[in-house]
Amino acid sequence: MEKNKDLKNLIEAEFLFYGILKKAVSDLPERSQEIIKMRFGISGESPQTLEAIGGRYQISRERVRQIIREIINKIKHEEKRALLEPAFAKIKFTVTQNNGIMSRKSLLNKLSEDSREQGVVEFLLNCTDEVKSKKEKGILKDSVVIAGFNLNYWKEIIEQVKLMLEEEKKVFKSDHLFEKVFDRGAKRDRKEFFCHLSVSEEIKKNNFGKWGLAHWSEINPKGTREKTFLVMKEIKKPLHYSKVANLIEDYQLSEKSVHPQTVHNELIKDDRFVLVGRGKYALSEWGYKKGTVKDVLKDVLNERGKPMEREDIVSEVLSLRDVKASTVVVNLNSFFKKVGEDKYTVKKLV
Repeated sequence: MEKNKDLKNLIEAEFLFYGILKKAVSDLPERSQEIIKMRFGISGESPQTLEAIGGRYQISRERVRQIIREIINKIKHEEKRALLEPAFAKIKFTVTQNNGIMSRKSLLNKLSEDSREQGVVEFLLNCTDEVKSKKEKGILKDSVVIAGFNLNYWKEIIEQVKLMLEEEKKVFKSDHLFEKVFDRGAKRDRKEFFCHLSVSEEIKKNNFGKWGLAHWSEINPKGTREKTFLVMKEIKKPLHYSKVANLIEDYQLSEKSVHPQTVHNELIKDDRFVLVGRGKYALSEWGYKKGTVKDVLKDVLNERGKPMEREDIVSEVLSLRDVKASTVVVNLNSFFKKVGEDKYTVKKLV
């Protein structure tokens, strides 16, 4: 009982993986220790390839692989295992707390932000059978699971969500997604549900917190136009192209700096976007149409089919274009027919 309590304290403490590993490999040849450090980035540098390590010690890649395998086998020995038990226990505890599955990247970040410490964890994952690596291209991210984890159960959940998304053809906030799947009879624990989704390659959450199929542009926008479309759908109002450029960066939709002029040049070519005045764009699906203020006036009057009061005309045009009221009035007086005291209609030739 006392032993379990001590182990629990070690798991919850902020201990250094490197310090524990150093003790466990202290009796190994110096070259073996250096090879492990180089291969897994424990030295603080990026992990090295087998070929690069072999070149340094003038041995073959296969010999390097063999040395690493021998070290792992020694680590698995009972005496070494006892020294490393707190480290193995913390790794297992962390994955267990995440419902038995998590991406390798998430595990490393959860355990430490230090690259050297993360390198030690990478090495230790090769030395235990209690936590196993899993990955399926296009299906499951590079992940780790607790031994005995039911991968078929995980796939069932993913298939249920995929089917629902394919039928609905739209993205969902977390709460709505869970409710939608639950309504279909899939009784799941909420935390488990999202832990499982987090490692899927087919279902992902975008930077606005909405879930959908990974290949959808609303989830994984590729170019400037797709990123702008996503931003404007979320903001739900016309935006100046310079503001769009800033928001693309703010929401981390691009790894590179976004130039406002690039946004302007791309949007003006795309019928999904309408320039509504003074550098501001809106989505055509909101009811906006391309054209000048004169064109908008003509559409408004034609749709009404009869003369309209100037105040009503100006109000309607301003809902479709970001221009001054005086600009609307100037166009109205220049190109349209005044009927009565303050009403206007379309001239026969406009």
